[in-house]
Amino acid sequence: MSETFAPVAELIAASGDPWGLCIEQYQRQPNQFFIEVLGKSPDKWQAEANRAIAHGHTRIAIRSGHGVGKGWWLSGLICWFCCTRLPFKVGVTAPSAPQLNDALMGDVRSAFRSLPPAWRELFDIDLDRIRLKSRPDDCFVSARTSRADNPESLQGIHSENVLLVADEASGVGEPVFEAAVGSMSTPRAVTVLTGNPTRATGFFWRVFNMEPERWWLRRVSCHESPRVDPGFIDEVERRWGTDSNQFRVRVLGEFPLAEDDALIPANLVDGAMMRSDIIVQGVPEIWGVDVARFGADQSCLIKRRGAVVTEPPRRWQGIDTMQLAGVIRAEYEMTPIQHRPQLIAVDVIGIGAGVVDRLIEQNLPVLGVNVGEQPSTAGRFVRLRDQLWISIREWLEGRAVQMPYDDRLRADLCAPRVKWMSDGRMQVESKVDLRSRGFASPDAGDALAMTFCPAGMSLQLGLGGILNSKIPVRAPMRGME
Repeated sequence: MSETFAPVAELIAASGDPWGLCIEQYQRQPNQFFIEVLGKSPDKWQAEANRAIAHGHTRIAIRSGHGVGKGWWLSGLICWFCCTRLPFKVGVTAPSAPQLNDALMGDVRSAFRSLPPAWRELFDIDLDRIRLKSRPDDCFVSARTSRADNPESLQGIHSENVLLVADEASGVGEPVFEAAVGSMSTPRAVTVLTGNPTRATGFFWRVFNMEPERWWLRRVSCHESPRVDPGFIDEVERRWGTDSNQFRVRVLGEFPLAEDDALIPANLVDGAMMRSDIIVQGVPEIWGVDVARFGADQSCLIKRRGAVVTEPPRRWQGIDTMQLAGVIRAEYEMTPIQHRPQLIAVDVIGIGAGVVDRLIEQNLPVLGVNVGEQPSTAGRFVRLRDQLWISIREWLEGRAVQMPYDDRLRADLCAPRVKWMSDGRMQVESKVDLRSRGFASPDAGDALAMTFCPAGMSLQLGLGGILNSKIPVRAPMRGME
C-alpha cells in the first residue's frame, strides 16, 4: 500500500464507515482528496477548478491546448464526486468511442483502482460503467458516446447528486446538449465541459462567448502547464506559425479564427454582426424563405436590402404550408408599402411548392427557386445551392455589410463545409451530411441564401430583375406586373 494511503487507511479501519469518513472529510475538499486519497497533486488550474466546484459553481467549462492534463483531472474529479456523495449518478460523454472508452474512461478506471482498498472494493469497474456494488441502480458512472443519431448520451440522468461530463466538447453536437437540458437543470447537478476549442461555433463556443455570466470559465495554455513538453510547442510553432489556427487551438487554447474547411469563416460573420452604421437607400428589399421539411426543422424568413439584413430571422416550427403562407402574407401586409419586398424567393424543393402556389394566388411577388437545378454560372458550382451559399461568403468578404446578431443564424452560416470536385467545381456540404456531424438544418442560412438568387441579385443591381435571370421559375410572377 502507498505511504500516501496509510493515514487514510488507518482512519477507515478505525471508523468502519468509508462513506461517512469521506463525506465528512472531503465533500468540500476535492484538492485534499486528490492529494491524500489518490496521491495526486493538482496543477494550478486543476486546483482552481476544484475550488470552484467546492464553492458551489455548477457549470464549469475549460478550454485548453493539448496535453495539459484534462483527462487526468476529470478522472480524479469523477472519483471524488462518487466517493463523497450518496446517491450519485455520473454521465460521461465524448465525440468518439476511442476518446471516451480508451482515453477518458481509461483514466477514470485507473483513478478508481488507485483508491485505498476499503473504497476500491466497494465498486464494480467495467469498461463503460462503474457501479457501487451495494446500490448499482442509483449509484453509477455511465459512459456513452455522443453520436448525432443518438443525442441522449447525457439525457435522463436524475439523482440527488448528478455530475455530467463532456470531454472534447467542441466536437459534441448541439442535439446532445439540447437533450441534456433536463439533466443539467436537476437541482445540485454539476456540468463540466472540457476540450480543445477546435470549432468557432456550437455549444462549447457559445458558453465562452455568449454565456460567461452563467459559467465558471478557464483557458489553459500549454505555456502554463508543467505537463507539456516545450518541444511540442516549438514544433507547432515551426510547422504552422504563431498566427495559425493550429497554434491557437493546440497551444494557446483559443478558438480558431476560421475552421480550415469551413465555407464561411466565423470572423466574417462576427464582423458583419458587429457593424451597425451601414445605410442603404434606393435598393429594393428581397425576402428569402426556407420551408421546413422535418419536425425538428424550422421555416425561416430573412429580409435583406443590399448590404444589410434588415431584421433578425423570423422562425416558425410545426406549421403547415398554408399556415406558413398565411404568416408570410400577414408579414407582407404589415410592412409599410415603401419597405415591402419586390421579390420573395422561396425554396420549392419538397413542400415549398405549396407555399409558392398559395402566395401566387394572393398576388404577392413570389418566386419559386429550385436549388437543386444547375447554377446560373457554369463551371464553378455543382448546383444552384452551392452558388447561393458561395454568394453569401463573397458578400461577407466585402466587409461593408451588416446583420443583426442572431446566434442560430451565426451557427447556420458557419457550420457547412466546402469541398472541391475533381473538375474544379465547388460543392457545399449537404443538410444530410451536416446532420451526420451533429448539426441542425441551417434553416436561417438557407433563407439568407434565397435572397442571393440570380433574380434577386439582378433586381438589387437594377439589371432588369427576373427578366435577365436564368433561374428556374416555378410559376408566372404576379404582383410585379
